[in-house]
Amino acid sequence: MKSRAKFFHIILLLFTVSTLAQQDGKEMTFVSGEKGRDIIAVAAERYEQGYFSEVISLLTENMATLSRDQKVRAHDWLARACIALDDRTAAAEHVRTMLFMDLNYQPNAQMDPFFNKLVQDIKKEVQQEIQPKRWYQKKWVWATAAAATIVTVLAWPKPEKRTELPGPPGSPEPPNH
Repeated sequence: MKSRAKFFHIILLLFTVSTLAQQDGKEMTFVSGEKGRDIIAVAAERYEQGYFSEVISLLTENMATLSRDQKVRAHDWLARACIALDDRTAAAEHVRTMLFMDLNYQPNAQMDPFFNKLVQDIKKEVQQEIQPKRWYQKKWVWATAAAATIVTVLAWPKPEKRTELPGPPGSPEPPNH
């Protein structure tokens, strides 16, 4: 598994270097806004052409400059590129990140049936993580109830031993049996 990851990183580095060499003086500093949209468009174009590693390097290098909506779309393309490169684990992580950013995300149904199923499966997991539990499912509720019960039991006044008291003054002593 480690050798596969190293191989993937080496390929990614090679594609990054080749991309930088092919720029021919083009500006590579993308910022959010118009140029940020260009990153997503270029990534989509590269994906359609089959340059999946180039999609990954382009988007990961420029992720910090993108707006939140653009990051959601970038993680979409990253996940699709990882699926195309047969790296399902990385694809699942990108989908998870994308859904944490936008739980209402709907994939394009015509693109990739595996990707759509992956999004639906991970969406269920993310919803369970995000949704708050009911009050009785939270550990602190039960811990507080247990502590309150213990404190109440310890603080409850203890009954004193009952001894028979003599009657009112002047009354005869109760008979001893």
